[in-house]
Amino acid sequence: MNIFRHLIRYLLAACLMAGAAHALAAKTYTDNGDGTVTDPTTGLVWKRCAEGQTWVQTTGGCTASPNIYTWDQANARTGAVSFAGQTDWRLPNIAELQTMRIADVEFTYFSSSQRRLWSSSVLSSSASSALSMDSYGATASSSVSASYLVRLVRAGQSLGLTGISRPDTDYVGQGDGTVTDTTSGLVWQRCLMGQSWTIGTCSGTVGVYSWDETSQIFSSLAGKTDWRVPTEAELWGLVNFTQSRSTISASLFPGGVTAKVWSTSPTNEQSSVSRVRGVALNASSDWYLKTQTLSVRLVRTGTPVVVTPTTAPTTTSTSLPVTTTTSTSTTTFTTTTTSLPVTTTTTSTTSTAPATTTSTSTVATTTTTTQVVRLGWSVLDSTTPGTPGDTLMLDSGWNLLGNGWGQALPVATIFGNTANVTTVWKWDAPKNGWQFYSPSMNAQELQNYAASKGYGVLSEIGAGEGFWVNVKQPFTVVLPTTTPVTSTDFQAGNTHALRTGWNLVAIGKAKSASSFNGDLSATPPVAGVVSLNLTTLWAWDGPQSKWYFYAPTYEAKDGGKGLTDYIAAKGYLDFTASKRDLTPGSGFWVNK
Repeated sequence: MNIFRHLIRYLLAACLMAGAAHALAAKTYTDNGDGTVTDPTTGLVWKRCAEGQTWVQTTGGCTASPNIYTWDQANARTGAVSFAGQTDWRLPNIAELQTMRIADVEFTYFSSSQRRLWSSSVLSSSASSALSMDSYGATASSSVSASYLVRLVRAGQSLGLTGISRPDTDYVGQGDGTVTDTTSGLVWQRCLMGQSWTIGTCSGTVGVYSWDETSQIFSSLAGKTDWRVPTEAELWGLVNFTQSRSTISASLFPGGVTAKVWSTSPTNEQSSVSRVRGVALNASSDWYLKTQTLSVRLVRTGTPVVVTPTTAPTTTSTSLPVTTTTSTSTTTFTTTTTSLPVTTTTTSTTSTAPATTTSTSTVATTTTTTQVVRLGWSVLDSTTPGTPGDTLMLDSGWNLLGNGWGQALPVATIFGNTANVTTVWKWDAPKNGWQFYSPSMNAQELQNYAASKGYGVLSEIGAGEGFWVNVKQPFTVVLPTTTPVTSTDFQAGNTHALRTGWNLVAIGKAKSASSFNGDLSATPPVAGVVSLNLTTLWAWDGPQSKWYFYAPTYEAKDGGKGLTDYIAAKGYLDFTASKRDLTPGSGFWVNK
């Protein structure tokens, strides 16, 4: 099982849906001006025309009639099409199709001739069937010999959308009537509103509500008060599309697998503002008048990163796969658990950096001035360089760190204290998967667990790489520093060139998100012009459990007002308003 399905099912879904409001905000696509549009909520880039049609730039429309294809012919389009300067166009899977359900998109961006589209997804129960979707979002199992339309897609953060199977092992029951989706971080109530969780099942009568009544629903289940009505995309994230009858898990959500439930997603069908999307989680959805009554399943936004492995180590051995070196001196590394101030302070300390893996090495002990930074709360000006020996304070829970320096970090040496650390994760962009480390596992246990989950074993953090650390209790860590990795190193053709899709990176000198985007240009951008070098950029604020968001396409609108308005609408954090830079020691996601 690919751990990418265990992180952010976007990261998607949760990292992009974090802070979703109980409101009817229509889905909006970014027009790229080349016959493609980008969905900012998924990072997916779609062709505006169906296959067989031609995009005419001067008129901004599609000409000719679309072709129809058998499923094999549709799949053959993957990797065989060059358009808008890109050659990685592919047939979308069924979960990706659900994100652009035709009935709810802006028709200026998509041809109205679409009726049923092929997906790349097949049912495990039938080799002769594949999943297709009609113009209202209903999914069906269709014979591969049938002929339907094709719309190609590329890029996107995927965030679990690449995995359409939703086994029960993707969830962790909390014993309080809630369950955590490890692919997105979303926390779901196991019972529909009106029912209660009793002795491992749902009891009572399912309530039904009009749309207006849903805004009055309040729940304090599990001691949380931020429960909300989910978006349609979040509800679709519960569906296992590989079953012969796609549905959600009856064991995790007893008694509610076929109930029609409200979403917060609007419908543009017949241009009616009086209708909202409802979803029956057996692969169908429809619009409903706000005066009609449906059931409600509540959700809250958790941390969009992997949870602690549910399979406990067979032993509590402290033997760790440490990095070995040959050296004439002794390398030591000490962490402390002393309370640090929230504000930035300057202290003086002596530390010895852990050595990297080499046949011979010399480790020098130096006295440096260190800057104590509490991740997520630190504010540094863009002109402030990273200081060698920066000391980071890690809070309990998930911390998004980064190695912005030209020296690899031995993970076991730095994060091998079982009292402080639960797990460490690094995104391996070339392999499109995760590398994993836990100090509670010995070398063999790490290998076995990683192999069983499809992870790689994490041994070091390379220069310019970001990584997640799940912390048991607050502690400080000193990351060894050398030559800083700069934002220009991530330009195409340079040392750390960004790959298409998601990149988890770090820099050694503080930069604003906007400046980082500008620095990706091979030549300095024209003054006043926002370069479109990336799709979105995200930094995690642990103490607030929220995401900082930046997108150059929005920054370019209305003198930056488009960006601030979008951030406010989604409930994200604003880099500029918070004076938050991409700081040394902090990792951040870039979707290119």
